[in-house]
Amino acid sequence: MKNLVSVVIPCYNSAATVGETIDSVIGQTYNNIEIVLVNDGSPDNIEEVVKPYLEKYSSIKYTKQENKGLAGARNTGAKLATGQYFLFLDSDDLIAPAYIEKCVDVLDNRPDVKLVYSNGWMFGAIKKKWKFSKYNFSELIMMNTIHASALMRSEDFYKAGMYDEKLRIYEDWNLWIGMLKDGGDVVLLSELLFYYRKHEDKSSLTDSREKNATFERENRQRVYDNYRELYLKEFGTEIDMIEMICVQHRVIERYKRKAGKWYRKLFRF
Repeated sequence: MKNLVSVVIPCYNSAATVGETIDSVIGQTYNNIEIVLVNDGSPDNIEEVVKPYLEKYSSIKYTKQENKGLAGARNTGAKLATGQYFLFLDSDDLIAPAYIEKCVDVLDNRPDVKLVYSNGWMFGAIKKKWKFSKYNFSELIMMNTIHASALMRSEDFYKAGMYDEKLRIYEDWNLWIGMLKDGGDVVLLSELLFYYRKHEDKSSLTDSREKNATFERENRQRVYDNYRELYLKEFGTEIDMIEMICVQHRVIERYKRKAGKWYRKLFRF
């Protein structure tokens, strides 16, 4: 029998998009899938949107909780999931029909592989191809190089400690480091099978640059602290680690400058 894939979809203010996301999972060529919807205290009419799906498909689970943030919602969904494989999908993103089948084929035949994901497309406010570089752990601990919807074994997810619920961003990056720090490979499928929706985040325009920069640094620092011994082993002394962090911030700043004036205003250190 085929391994069961649990697709966990946290929902918050996504009534306008979650139906499309669910449809992209229902339309998969792989046919042993359960969907776990987690209403993370969403103030919109998400329940009205998902109700017809719950009535039609017995393979869809639904739960509601007070808002815990993305990491907390994903962990809640994981606890309800029963699959051998997990895939976490945001409620505004999409996957191509063959995505899960192609990812499962790798995990079924490669016990050394811990994560499988694909190149993709950005759509919405920005439309372009979204391609990734071949996995390298030394690069991963410097910055996240794997998108959030990689397929993984449930046992590896739990061994890595699940998502850190104190992180408001970088929760997937933190998980990948925990999952791969003791070895294991990652497979990147060359096909463009993942669709990442880019929004016009109008509310963020009112935030100060300092507030956004501080928020990003604080969350990044928690990742460093979570794996302090790993970073010290990789880079040597405390001074080397501090220099690495400073270099990383400069690399991010250069990348953001290329993204344009609007992005710089939002996040510049």
